Amino acid sequence: MAEAGTGGAGPCQPSPEGGTECFGPSGAVTKIDSRGNQSRIITGLPSFAGEKTGAAAIGPSDVIAVGRSISVLIGLGADPKSRAALPAPGQQMGTLIQTTKTSARPAGGTDRDQGVASIFRVDRRGNVTTYATGLTNVTDLAFRGKDLYAVQISTDGLQTGRVQGSVVKVKRNGKVPADHTVIAGDLFAPYGIAIKNNYAYVTTGAVAPGAGRVITIQL
Repeated sequence: MAEAGTGGAGPCQPSPEGGTECFGPSGAVTKIDSRGNQSRIITGLPSFAGEKTGAAAIGPSDVIAVGRSISVLIGLGADPKSRAALPAPGQQMGTLIQTTKTSARPAGGTDRDQGVASIFRVDRRGNVTTYATGLTNVTDLAFRGKDLYAVQISTDGLQTGRVQGSVVKVKRNGKVPADHTVIAGDLFAPYGIAIKNNYAYVTTGAVAPGAGRVITIQL
């Protein structure tokens, strides 16, 4: 599970959501076993969060493990040029990194209104096509067979200040919010999703330090 962290001592800058956000290497990846036991296996990843509060964090947002390799998607929410002013760990923001339990290396290189987010498909040759549009503030995706599910951290859009989100079943080539089927709504700041058999495991409380949970949704 990716943890966006709580920012740190700085440098600090104006937050796109209001107030001030500060940088720090507090992002992490946590392993949760079948009994619910938690252990952090990667630490020191970059994070921006509210000054003194650690709220509304931007940092590690998704993770997938294949063999001994772990890939982590790290958010930014700003112009990539802004990384130049950050300490070394900050150069990883807005990138996908490939890691082991002890090291990390780069593996490759905002919308806030309702219905303007899109999902893109990238084939093995790097060709990009639009899979669906009409979504809002999408933070994670997962397939169950041929069905694609998306997490929206805010169903109404972050511009409203509301972080009540949802999990939706995505209609391929959908173009407006009504094209996509709501599986679970009114979730507090949902962020990540993993699917096994007939259940989705979704992280919630992503914007508040200590409020993170993993909930189970039957599909």
